[in-house]
Amino acid sequence: SSWLQQGSAANGLVFLSRRNPMWRGGPYAAVILLVMARAAALKVLDVGAPRTGTQTLQTALEILGLTTLHTGLNASFRMPFCAWMLGGKAWKAPVHMLDHFDAAMDEPMQLIYPEVMEAFPEAKFIYTVREPEDWFASYDSIMADLRRQSAIKKRIQNTKRLRSHSQPSQPLAPLVETIKEAASNVWDNMFDSCQGCQYWGCKFGTPESVDVKPQCLKSYKDHFNQVKTTIPAERLLIYNLTDGWGPLCEFLNKPIPNQDFPHEDWVRSETTSSLRRAGLQPTPKRMTGSAVPSVGVGLVQRTAKALKAEL
Repeated sequence: SSWLQQGSAANGLVFLSRRNPMWRGGPYAAVILLVMARAAALKVLDVGAPRTGTQTLQTALEILGLTTLHTGLNASFRMPFCAWMLGGKAWKAPVHMLDHFDAAMDEPMQLIYPEVMEAFPEAKFIYTVREPEDWFASYDSIMADLRRQSAIKKRIQNTKRLRSHSQPSQPLAPLVETIKEAASNVWDNMFDSCQGCQYWGCKFGTPESVDVKPQCLKSYKDHFNQVKTTIPAERLLIYNLTDGWGPLCEFLNKPIPNQDFPHEDWVRSETTSSLRRAGLQPTPKRMTGSAVPSVGVGLVQRTAKALKAEL
């Protein structure tokens, strides 16, 4: 039953299909996937803010054998939680959506730890630390680039739409495009309000970003303090990614893998590549005050260790 204990419905189906062909498809497969998905339970929630190493942590946890959900890769899981938050939490949190994952991270996962503590009493929590000024600079630059990338895509889409409207065989095309654009705007508005830490008063990648920076950083620090206050110490790992495998494996009772600790930032890599293909350069990080220069993808800066010392 090791595959069931790992909480992976897909692995379980492979296990059964090798022993009995009837499980390879049809209603049997659907039933077993549903049952095993409900049997699993979330083991780890990343309560660190986005841009503190969520992509690196995801890769590390997968190397350790956990099935992960990174909402930056799957917005379909992000939106129900966003709707719940924006609706004033007037209904039960959709934490059941996490049943068939071992670990979850990125927005708004870092905010739902009270609900996860109640729904998954055995779950553990990891707070990935990053020095506030460097966190702000990194987030501000990547959001500026994402907005530029989005503008490029919209220009391409508008060009294609104008060309399609010139075709006499499609008289309803303008109306269809108008309806699609209106629906897209509704989705985008909800999505935007639940990303980029706007719920913390941040406006990353906009001209107003510097003006609201004090409130944004205050919210970032308040979140850290609230996490420490709410989650029992034995269930919480304050984790500096530069510490590598040791603290993480000890916390999760996992053997240390025989490979280097990963460092990932596919958002930065893909966005930079997209801009350069369009003949543009990525936005430089605006470092101010006591900020520490970035030394690599997903790395937590040396001054972040001061946060751990506060415990």
